[in-house]
Amino acid sequence: MPSLLGIGVAVQYLCVPETDHLLTIGLIAIGLATAELATARTFATSEIALAIIVVWAGWYGATGRQSALIGAAAAFWPAAVVASVQRMTRLATIDLVILAGVCTVASTVVARTGALEPTASPAIWSVAIYLPASLLVAGAVLARQRQQLAAKGPT
Repeated sequence: MPSLLGIGVAVQYLCVPETDHLLTIGLIAIGLATAELATARTFATSEIALAIIVVWAGWYGATGRQSALIGAAAAFWPAAVVASVQRMTRLATIDLVILAGVCTVASTVVARTGALEPTASPAIWSVAIYLPASLLVAGAVLARQRQQLAAKGPT
């Protein structure tokens, strides 16, 4: 999860590039992800604290421009989708990576299109189009992958 929160920081930076505090928070996310990989443990309390810091960073950086605020919220799309899917079903790591990748592309498109506009309306349209579309694309990719695995039969 820290890596997905780090992606969220990067996407926030894409829609609010004039902020300088996001680099420090991104480094914290990288440090936590590295620690979790090195120790093969999950630091739940640290992940919650990191999520709170990332939310604050996005809202603070987007102050004064509604479209950037919408983009900062959309930056959490990959983390929210992956966390929700993990609670509902058990997917292979590659499936989670594909899901996170597709959702990251969608949140990045939102950040670089509607979230850069001076008003909120284009950002709302970007969210309404790209985030649901990412679920459709991810679902199609995962369904295709499952069909290919089923066609190979048990190994």
